[in-house]
Amino acid sequence: AGARSEPLTERPAQSPRERHRRHRDPHVTGGRPRRMGL
Repeated sequence: AGARSEPLTERPAQSPRERHRRHRDPHVTGGRPRRMGL
């Protein structure tokens, strides 16, 4: 969380599958999988 919070990750996913895919998307964190601790 913080200033780096993106609307894509902040929005509740329709399903856990979509949520996982969103976190895996390269445009989310520049190609790196977002970690819960970040």
